[in-house]
Amino acid sequence: MKIGFIGLPSPGHLNPMSALARQLQSRNHDVVIFSPPVGESLARAAGLPFVPFAEKEFSPDKLGEIIGTVSRLKGEEGLQFTVNAVAALNEVKWRTLPDLLSCIHPSVSMMGCTRIRPKP
Repeated sequence: MKIGFIGLPSPGHLNPMSALARQLQSRNHDVVIFSPPVGESLARAAGLPFVPFAEKEFSPDKLGEIIGTVSRLKGEEGLQFTVNAVAALNEVKWRTLPDLLSCIHPSVSMMGCTRIRPKP
């Protein structure tokens, strides 16, 4: 089975996904990681195939700018900025995913993604 993983390009999201992907790979499944370009080094370090998306909208420079802005904001303003940035990334992800799958990896049978949930 070919399984795709899609997530935010950060260690907190890609590291757990890559651990699961490597485990599935060891059981003879084909896996692929989909992420904005800055996630490539984490995927490749884990020995996993990588396909970028949102290269234009979330280039390394743009993500650096977002992280720089978030690091200066506090409280509600920082939270709102982060929520808006994640929402924008998710919009690009869900808009481009069908084309990615049909053009690049038409044999992907299953997708996994990370989710963000509030602490209880």
